[in-house]
Amino acid sequence: MFGTLAALGAMAPLALAATTPGARTGKASAVTPQTATLNGRVDPNGFPTAFYFQYGRSTRYGKRTATADAGSGKNSHAVSASLTGLRPNTTYHYRLVAFSSKGTARGTDRKLKTPQIATTSSISVSPNPLRFGGTASVAGALSGPDVGGKQVALQFKPFPFTSTFRQSGNTVVTSPQGAYSFGFPGLITAQLRVVEKSKPSVVSQTVTESVALATSIHIRRSRRNLHRVRFYGRVRPSRAGNAVLIQRKLKRRWKTIALTLTRPGTANFSFFSKRLRLGRGGTFRVIVRTTGGDYVDGVSRELRILLRRHHRRS
Repeated sequence: MFGTLAALGAMAPLALAATTPGARTGKASAVTPQTATLNGRVDPNGFPTAFYFQYGRSTRYGKRTATADAGSGKNSHAVSASLTGLRPNTTYHYRLVAFSSKGTARGTDRKLKTPQIATTSSISVSPNPLRFGGTASVAGALSGPDVGGKQVALQFKPFPFTSTFRQSGNTVVTSPQGAYSFGFPGLITAQLRVVEKSKPSVVSQTVTESVALATSIHIRRSRRNLHRVRFYGRVRPSRAGNAVLIQRKLKRRWKTIALTLTRPGTANFSFFSKRLRLGRGGTFRVIVRTTGGDYVDGVSRELRILLRRHHRRS
């Protein structure tokens, strides 16, 4: 009897191993200075299984790809994940991890090395955020050998950043030192990058240019009571139902003294209006809150109000 129990106990780890997913790390492919594709094989062993890759500059990894579904079949099959934002001329460690309700399996550690970039490209955008309807200045330079006289193009991807990059305006030619500049119209928040047109092309990092709601502020005071003031203004592009914060400037911060909402105006703008009784004058502004990622909060100019008997309408 004791011998039978011992034999069953020895078989238990084998049964567990048979149901734990299988994970085998494969060779990386499509390795460029900043991207790579990690490959491997996962065997779900008949249970719903998910996987991801760990990667980093050492066997501590530190980063991982998004978790993906590996199915629940009984045979191993190929899986892969794409890496972006890698450093050129850098060695990375990576391994495949598969897991299910039956356990976790880790593949062996493997390495890849990204190649060096002979020429690099920088990019800066100003101002950021940009007021709706304005034009941002995009500047940068190629660095490396023979960077003068190169054709470069500005590309953009509008919010929500699900489309592919497309070119904005015409290509420009770099200066003898590799410098270039563009203008970009601020109509919606977008991701920007600069691409050199040679082959293989050199691509700058991606910068998100935020566009703020264009917000104006005006006041109209009562002729009978100078302390009664109506704050009003317009917001572009048109937004209805956005929170409007009327703020007074204190010594080190802004204090919200009233709240209202934007109301429909035309296809091009919305508006707001709020009547207040001010106990004293000061410096005021308006902030219009956004409700999505296509624009950021709009901030008006600062407006000084003096509560005097003789006054000007702003």
